[in-house]
Amino acid sequence: RRSLKEMQHRTQTYVEQAVKYERSAKSAMENLKLSADSAATLASAELAKVRVEAATDVANQKAAVANWQSEMDLLQAELASMKRENERLAEEQAELQGAFDRVQAEKGGVE
Repeated sequence: RRSLKEMQHRTQTYVEQAVKYERSAKSAMENLKLSADSAATLASAELAKVRVEAATDVANQKAAVANWQSEMDLLQAELASMKRENERLAEEQAELQGAFDRVQAEKGGVE
């Protein structure tokens, strides 16, 4: 009888420890899962943030290129206008030089 009681006590202690260990392991697994889920959520949020920043940077770069191209087109148009004005002035100068030379020739012939 005594031996039976002792075996019953040991068995009860073993079962209690097994239940305690199972609860502890289950709790640790739940904590680990929550931690992993939290890390995954944070990583997902960081990835979304990086994607938004990348899209913003791409849009800004495209806008900068468009602005630069617009400025280049404006400068090229202005350069073409200046070249035409320069050609016109050169032609006018040539005409005036020709008129001056004729006047000088006439003066030379008159004297």
